[in-house]
Amino acid sequence: MVNNFTIPAAAKNVKLSMTRASVQYSTPNVSSGNNTMRIIGQNTSQVLTVYDLTIPNGIYDFFSLKDYILSFLESPPPPLLPARSNPLPIISIDASEAQQKVILTLNYADTVVDFSARPNSVAPVLGFRPTDVLAFPVAFGGGVFSVIADDVAAFDTLKEYHIHSDLVQEGVTVNGTMAQILSPVTISVAPQDLIVYEPYYPATSSGNHLAGDRRSEVRCWITDEKENKIDMAGDPWSFNLRIEYTV
Repeated sequence: MVNNFTIPAAAKNVKLSMTRASVQYSTPNVSSGNNTMRIIGQNTSQVLTVYDLTIPNGIYDFFSLKDYILSFLESPPPPLLPARSNPLPIISIDASEAQQKVILTLNYADTVVDFSARPNSVAPVLGFRPTDVLAFPVAFGGGVFSVIADDVAAFDTLKEYHIHSDLVQEGVTVNGTMAQILSPVTISVAPQDLIVYEPYYPATSSGNHLAGDRRSEVRCWITDEKENKIDMAGDPWSFNLRIEYTV
């Protein structure tokens, strides 16, 4: 809440700083921009079937995303499962902990994982490319076929929030960028927990342009570290702003 306030015209050395922030760490790492996947394989009736996944928004780690994908393939109608005589699922999803990469294994020769078939693919989260189509090589000798991702899995894509305000012209510099940032807020908690950020030495921005200004409204917004506006999943966030000056 912002009450009406006026900074005297004679004010000098005006400085703004954020002394405290409360932000719920609830920003999805899988959402409408990266939540699709296509898998082709035989269902329980041994009919070649196309399955298009749209993964619900959420904060996923490797295990929860793996569980969602595999459970989707077991859902009717009809489930994308092998013949009952073979216990292997259509695909297996594993991780190379040493490399922090995902390994996708195609367990049947007619199985295809096509990340290119739909826009907004989940591929980058898994470390694959949105253009990747995973299928058995033509001259493959038999058995299962495993593919390790080109890139490190990107589950922890968000490192900090940036809180912005139209009170500042340039704001503090973060990673060489000035974008009306009052302060970064480092993420130091587990997903769904509350971040309480109280910097010992708050970053300060010049507010000399505010001398003589009267405000009844202040516009503020929150972004990721690349200045992209983000989904806060409906959770409120707040901060304390300090304005200092001499007359």
